[in-house]
Amino acid sequence: MQGIYWVVRGVPLKPKSIHPAEFLLRIFLLYRILSVLCVMSGIIIAIDGFSSTGKSTLAKQLAKRLGYVYIDSGAMYRAITLYFIRNNFDWKQDAEVGDALQNIELFFGPEGIYLNGECVEQAIRTLEVSSLVSEISTLEQVRRFAVAKKQKMGLKKGLVMDGRDI
Repeated sequence: MQGIYWVVRGVPLKPKSIHPAEFLLRIFLLYRILSVLCVMSGIIIAIDGFSSTGKSTLAKQLAKRLGYVYIDSGAMYRAITLYFIRNNFDWKQDAEVGDALQNIELFFGPEGIYLNGECVEQAIRTLEVSSLVSEISTLEQVRRFAVAKKQKMGLKKGLVMDGRDI
């Protein structure tokens, strides 16, 4: 299995080729260890891996148990996509993308992701958003924007992040 990295002090170690069940066991053990360690000090926990391996479930449960904020990076890209759709921005025009991003404020609350003060957790799960999010999330300006937002959120510590570009 490629793509599973154990990160120590920001340095990714070599990918491990392991069975998905072993991966989940390791994640569970990591969950138990972090449950104890994280109560002592606020840290950032990043979880990434293959789809359908339980990353989101683990991240949500871990954040809840530790009293941390759960951040779903995929939801950020979906919220940006929703903003582009609602405001009829042409994401193929760099200038319009830049203008749109200046008007987007994202944060995570108990119900999920908020776009400019509105909880859009359900609105970002529509077929319309799903059909465009891959295309919009590949735009360089959008990626830089989302990464900068995640880094800003990370300054507060006490986060569990799920997804890529963490």
